[in-house]
This record gives sequence, C-alpha cells and structure tokens, in this order.
Amino acid sequence: MIRRRVRPLLVRCAVPLLLFLTFFPASLSAGDPAYYSADTDKLLWFIQASDVHVGASGSADTTNLAWLVTQARNVINPSFIVVTGDLTDSTNGNIFGYPNGPYQAEWDSYKAILSSGGVDASVYFDIPGNHDAYNDRYFAYYLANSVQGRATGRTQASWTRMGPWGKFHFLAVNSADNTGAPFSLFWPYGDNAGLDSDELSFIESEMAANRDASVTVVFGHHPLAPTGNSTDTYLLYGRDEFVGLMNTYRASSYGYGHTHVFSEKFYSQNMAPGVFYFNVSALGKDSPNQYAVTAIDCNGIASVTQNVGTWPVVLITAPMDRRLGGLVNPYAYTVPNGASNPVRALVFDPTPVSQVQFRVNGGPWQMMTLSAGNPRLWTGNWNASTFAEGEYVLEVQAATGSGVRADTVTTYVKPTAPPPAGVTSLVTGNYVTTGSGKNKTTVFFQSQAFKQGETVVVRATETPAPTTLRSAVPVSFMPMKLVRIPQTVPRRPRRGCGRVHSGGSRPRRRHVARWAGYDWRPEAGDHSSSPRRWTPRQSFRAAWRLGAGGKACVRRLNPPPSGWR
Repeated sequence: MIRRRVRPLLVRCAVPLLLFLTFFPASLSAGDPAYYSADTDKLLWFIQASDVHVGASGSADTTNLAWLVTQARNVINPSFIVVTGDLTDSTNGNIFGYPNGPYQAEWDSYKAILSSGGVDASVYFDIPGNHDAYNDRYFAYYLANSVQGRATGRTQASWTRMGPWGKFHFLAVNSADNTGAPFSLFWPYGDNAGLDSDELSFIESEMAANRDASVTVVFGHHPLAPTGNSTDTYLLYGRDEFVGLMNTYRASSYGYGHTHVFSEKFYSQNMAPGVFYFNVSALGKDSPNQYAVTAIDCNGIASVTQNVGTWPVVLITAPMDRRLGGLVNPYAYTVPNGASNPVRALVFDPTPVSQVQFRVNGGPWQMMTLSAGNPRLWTGNWNASTFAEGEYVLEVQAATGSGVRADTVTTYVKPTAPPPAGVTSLVTGNYVTTGSGKNKTTVFFQSQAFKQGETVVVRATETPAPTTLRSAVPVSFMPMKLVRIPQTVPRRPRRGCGRVHSGGSRPRRRHVARWAGYDWRPEAGDHSSSPRRWTPRQSFRAAWRLGAGGKACVRRLNPPPSGWR
C-alpha cells in the first residue's frame, strides 16, 4: 500500500529562466522556497518510522525494527533514520496491553536490534513517546538506553546536513509527558503531552542557531491538535509557543506518529502559510505496519508511505505535488509549458530495476534513464510545450524483480511570458546571473546572502552615467513570485516605482507609486535620498531607466543599509 504526496518544503532551482521572485513577510527565519531545476545533486532523502512498541504482545515489533535498520537501510541508503517515539511498549507483553512499565528487558531488546544493525547516533535519531514516559518522570530509561539519549544526554535532538543544496536543519522534539504519571483508563490516559519551558528554550535556540538553513524539518511524537478521534491525545501545553517558533523560523514540515494511522495534511492554525503535517503509521503495532521515505529536492519536500517488507519504493521528487493531502500546496511551483521540463524519481529495490517510465494524464509512456552518479535516481524530460494552462497528473512507474509500482503527483502547467526587451547588461553576483547576447536572462539562486522572509531592495544603476537620462531604456520587474517562469522586461511600463542612479551617485530621479497591493515607502528615519523598501501585500512592479552599460541587481535590506555600497 503506497500513499504519497510531494510538498515542498519551500524553494528554488536553475533551469534557464527569467527573473522570478516571491517575497514573504519579514521574519527571523530559515527557509528558502522550492524551485524547479534540472539539477540532480540538490537532493537528500531520509526514513521516518514511529511507534515501534518493542515488547508489545502479538506484534511484529522486533522483526520490523530489525528489517528497518538492515535491509531497508541498506537498499534505501537514507541520509538518516528518525523514529518518532514509542520505542518500547512498557507492557512487557502483558495480554491486557496495560503499559505499567518501564521494563529494562524491552530496552535491552531495542538496544540489541540496533547494535546488530550497526546504527549509531550520527544516522539514527530516536525520541521518546508516551509509552516511553509512563512512570518515568526524568526519562531515565530513555536516556540510559536509546541511541540519542546515550549519545547526548538529552531527550530532544537537533542535526544538520550540508551538501550542494546548502544546509538543511532537522529537529526532533520531546512531546511526551514530563510528570511521570502512570497510565490511566481515563482521558488523557496519563499522557499529559506537551512542551515545557526548558524544551521550548532548546527548540528556539536550535532554530535560531540554524536560521541560515534552506529547509527546516521538525519531528515529534504527538499531533499538534485534536485529530477527531477521542482516543488520540495531543499537545496540551506549549503548542502555541511551539507553533509560533515553527512559523517564525519558517519550518517546512512536522512529522509525527502516535495515532497508528497514516495521514497527510497541512497545518496552518496560527501559521502562514503553515507546515506539512505528516502522520506516519506504526512500524510495530497495529496494521498496516508502515514507514515513510521523504526526499528534499531543490528545497521541495516529497514523501511516500509504504508497508514494511514491500518493494519497489517509488518516489517522485520533481515536479512537486500541487495537491498535497487534497489541498492546493502553497509551496508548490508551476511547470512552464516549455519543451524541457525535468522529471525525477527515486526507485529503491533489492533486485535490479528493469524499467522506469512516466506519463501525463494517462498518455503515452515515456522512458526515464538512470542518473549519472546516483544509482537510485531516474530522470526524464517532459515536453509540455503543447499543454494548455491547468492541472495535470504525472505518473512514474517502475518495474523491478520484485514487481511493478507507481507514484503520482498533480502539477500545474503555466504559460511562459513573452521574451524580454533588450538590456545592455545585468549585474552578476552570488544570486544573480546573466545570459548572453542582447536579451538578458536573470536567474536568482539560493544563497546565504538572500533568504526567504527578508526584505529585499531591487535597484538599477547606470555605469557610466548616460549622456541624458531621457535616452535610457526603461526596465520593469513584473509581479515578483518565487516561481520559475520567465519574467518579462517590457520597454514601456505604464507606471511603477523605482530609482535611477548615475555612476554610483545619489538618485537623480525617482517617483513613488502603488501597484497591485505593494507600495514603496521610506524606512523609519529615512530621507528622500535613502534606499526604499516595499510593504509586501500581493504583487509589485517597479520601473527604472537604464542607459548604455546600465545594470540591475538585487540587494538584501536586513537591516536596511544606509546607502548603496
């Protein structure tokens, strides 16, 4: 049984396209938008499992955990495995399923399986759940026996992964009860779940220390809010503060367990736009026993849930799924109706892969090829030049020695903009590149100098100053969104706002106007000669005049600079 959707996380990539930006309200934050790119090296994937329940009567707890850290780990080769709580059952196999532990025998079995699998604290991240907390106020059993507890002496974990994509930050929080209450037959069953001030302080400090991460993914044991099932407990304290921190630092996803039921939603209560809300089913108790493989491709998140012991695993990583959990994914980019649109999918199987192919809306199958340098990644090219604007279902199917399996996503094709007017030159920098010839193409790349949520100033300069401003070529930046479609540079914008610089001097001409919900205004204490910023609302257009040798560039304004330097 497979269920999946792609999220993004947030993000951006580099198919030769024109200038396209999206600016979000200013924050302290980590988090860059997802982007659509032909790059194959901006990809990372990991395994999430939950609710192992070692010691539960009549379950496949130990068998499934052993499979996860041996065959699954060897075949999938994840960057790491995260297990989100209920590592043990705390019942010692009693037939009533009454968690009256903890029991050292359960923890000994848990440790032995992980030791045989060869996992350590660099690749295996386990956090406590309510079954690991009953009658153990200070989590003594967890700290003495879990992989992360023994390695760090903490009940929460924070780690990063660095690579061609930049920096990804991962954070696993302890939502289990801190009172040491015993199990109860009455709600909330001794499970006073939540996050106390010390736990929230750790979360905030780790998010602040990693605010430069392109993507932040958070894990916990409990759901954030009621699920609709009266037997499910959830965060009873610390939720608002926790959600506020995820919102402030632009977390992309919250993955959890506890309910033993798979679900894939979007959580937006007191958040804008919100986080992907992934509930992984139990690995070792109840049925079906499942785990999830999650990928981050050019900052876009994709995830597939699969039954233990079944192959192949197929996961489309690009393009992103527009219909995550049946809703419109606020992080998903669009697919241009051009001839070269990359399709990427991960395929995992212990037997050889004989064929991988894709199709759109049930059309003809098109072959995909194995990516050079990555034996698990398959790529294809989607020619969408004849597709009208709208939603399309893209399906990838893999045939292996284990069988045939497919994955699907919904994408949105959007027409590209007309070609830009001629511009003499554009500035090249950390996050701006230029094309060749008279019609310039500018692509903004992910960079530590330019982050989602920052206020950014777009400016135009003339180097050297033209003989007369009247002879300059006007340049307009259309509504700015972090989407990868060509951006028009029309010759004669009818109105807008902007500044003209000559040879690095102060502006010689400027006008301020409002356009489609964005308005330019001075910063507090600024005067007419200082840089301007916009107040984000919906969209924005600005016009400048450029002469021979004119340049255009983007600079961050966080904090606002005192002048152009």
